[in-house]
Amino acid sequence: MKNLKLSLLALTCFVNYSFAQNNKPATPTGSTKKPDIPGNLIFDIGFNQWANVPEDIELNIWKSKGLNIYYMYEIELGTEKLTFNPGFGVGLDNYNFEKENTLIYKGIDTLDNKILIFSNDTFNTDRTYKKSKLSVNYIDIPIEFMYRSHKEKKKAFMFALGGKIGLLIQAHTKVKYKKDGETIKEKLHSNFFIEPFRYGVTTRIGYGGLNLFGYYSLSKMFKKDKAPEMTPLMLGFTLMI
Repeated sequence: MKNLKLSLLALTCFVNYSFAQNNKPATPTGSTKKPDIPGNLIFDIGFNQWANVPEDIELNIWKSKGLNIYYMYEIELGTEKLTFNPGFGVGLDNYNFEKENTLIYKGIDTLDNKILIFSNDTFNTDRTYKKSKLSVNYIDIPIEFMYRSHKEKKKAFMFALGGKIGLLIQAHTKVKYKKDGETIKEKLHSNFFIEPFRYGVTTRIGYGGLNLFGYYSLSKMFKKDKAPEMTPLMLGFTLMI
């Protein structure tokens, strides 16, 4: 969590610095012009899902939300309508389980000999479970090619195609249940055999600063032979500033 907070702080400081560098000085009449920002601050808000998911694992899609916060710089490719947009930021993903399942290690001896399963084997009958989820956080490097129909961002139709790579920085499970009338929350921090690197393709389409976006991972969520071989995907909305 400390690394995540530092990453968010660094991203915020960098964006604020970029904005400040592009502020115009006051005109003789005392008026100021709006800053000409060379890139975009992007907020992706979407819903996470897995492809190739086993029948005994069911996600609550509406509660399995994800948030990406990116700063992406625009480099014109011969025309102001077509740009190459590299960037960086953080990806915060949540997977909420519909059933009373959570991730547990199963096996004996060392951790290397264990596997990861989705199970309620550790649940007690005197507990009433309200929530069970997996949270996974990454540092991401997105790269996109973008086309705009107009030089003014707020009046332009846009389409973007690209991808991103990410580095896992933190993961944990969280269960919430009632026992003897008391609400209890439990967290377990671990890597859960999650692949340390992720990579996949992205696309965006929309008008002005509001877009639809999609992400499909080309890497699996978990390491081979350690957990079900599921593929993450995400669909949602983008607010582009």
